Amino acid sequence: MAEEKRTDCLCFFVNGKKVVEEHVDPETMLVSFLREKCILHPHPSTSSLLLLLEMVSLAASVRLTGTKSSCGGGGCGACTVMVSRHFSANACLLPVCQLAGAAITTVEGIGSSKTRLHPVQVTSPHTSLQCSSIKTRLHPVQVTSPHTSLQCSSIKTRLHLVQVTSPHTSLQCSSIKTRLHLVQERLAKAHGSQCGFCSPGMVMSMYTLLRNHPQPSMEEIREALGGNLCRCTGYRPIIDSCRTFSQESKCCQGNGGVGCCLNEEESTEPEPSAPQLFNKEDFLPLDPTQELIFPPELMTSCTVNLHGKVNVVPYLPPGQRMVLTEPQQTQRFQGERMSWVSPVSLAELVLLKTHHPWAPLVLGNTTIGPEMKFKGVVHPMIISPSRVPPLFEVIQTPQGNNPFSPPVEFIVIVDVSAGVWVGAGLSLTQVRSVLEARVEALSQEKTELYRALLDQLRTLAGQQIRNVASLGGNIVSAHPNSNLNPVLAAGGCRLSVVSDGGRREVLLNQDFFTGFGKTVLKAGDIVVSVFIPETQAV
Repeated sequence: MAEEKRTDCLCFFVNGKKVVEEHVDPETMLVSFLREKCILHPHPSTSSLLLLLEMVSLAASVRLTGTKSSCGGGGCGACTVMVSRHFSANACLLPVCQLAGAAITTVEGIGSSKTRLHPVQVTSPHTSLQCSSIKTRLHPVQVTSPHTSLQCSSIKTRLHLVQVTSPHTSLQCSSIKTRLHLVQERLAKAHGSQCGFCSPGMVMSMYTLLRNHPQPSMEEIREALGGNLCRCTGYRPIIDSCRTFSQESKCCQGNGGVGCCLNEEESTEPEPSAPQLFNKEDFLPLDPTQELIFPPELMTSCTVNLHGKVNVVPYLPPGQRMVLTEPQQTQRFQGERMSWVSPVSLAELVLLKTHHPWAPLVLGNTTIGPEMKFKGVVHPMIISPSRVPPLFEVIQTPQGNNPFSPPVEFIVIVDVSAGVWVGAGLSLTQVRSVLEARVEALSQEKTELYRALLDQLRTLAGQQIRNVASLGGNIVSAHPNSNLNPVLAAGGCRLSVVSDGGRREVLLNQDFFTGFGKTVLKAGDIVVSVFIPETQAV
């Protein structure tokens, strides 16, 4: 009982600053934490005087209200943030307890007109005052430096020292007038801000895309913004501002191909020029080297060994992004009405589920979260398997045999076709990457099912939801006539299920769903992986 009431200390990063919380309520979502409770801790190497000065400067920025609180169900994207290793997510659905060891970037972290600081100053091991002074705009070494003040930092230009030595111009590092990130600047100059309420979410969706694809295609841009709603219906200027980062020509195929210029006959008459609201040539080029520095404490987490499996696609969920120099331990967080437990092994997960069969497993929180907010559902315990490696493994098997299987007496073999076992904890975005790799590697007749699933994934929810919603959660939420379930059932997929009674395989077909929100799975069952077979030529 004492073990179940224990609460651990939560540590993660926000805009490069470490956040340490000793008492975390499992019901707290990231959006409310950022807007109301977030306390940023200065770097430990800071001197006492500078520590005091930085504490004063941070006092005004504790409430990070740029992340908007709106629908609360992941439907509008106004609360979009970037989670470490660069994927966008809805802060209204991200439980703070699940962010141990993660790095969060908000709209304040990529550029601000208030601080007049370049983002590199936020994550420097020195304080912002050591990088450049907000009041004087001078670098501290100017006081004792044998060089002139202009060599360190110009009083007139108010630029940081990194701008002097950068191969790019000072305006590329930080704008004297705006001091905003290029995404923010272009959105404003292209008249895409409208009322401004949805703008931070739009900015963060586009910023995350640029961190992964510095020269995105128009398809990638539209997909990245698919989870963001504009309440002023001003999508055209928003798309136009984002189009400036793309190298594609501005062809009218971007409007759906209706009346495309490529389908028309050539004409000698000059076409009337459309009015231009901005000049693209005035925009500074994107410089990926000037982005936020990833927290060094999280750098080595990419060396996690997933049991030496062959053909394993490594994935680091939020709970595995801290440096793994010490053995991982079960995390527990206790609130007033709810406890949160995050195990580190499959055996421990099975034990927890056996003792608490009605405790839901939460990864993306896209089902449990809205139920708690809109229906008032309260779960005394939530189990987060985000640090259980077998749920995130992807293994291709020529005969479809389950590589996770214990002795044969626990298995019900349904099929022996070739295919791929996909970890049930993988996000829908990661499942899409796995399927795209299989389509590229195999012949067309073997990938009919994979391509059908890809077509479904392209229109399933918004990008932020797909980045966190898990494949297993999509299945056990049991919407038999929507999402991926109809395609999975038609394709003859099957589940690897584990419980205290051992491991077995369950065929995913029309009999798997016994009603809306109900399946043949028992309360203590855990879906470990999903087998998606290759199709055979008829």
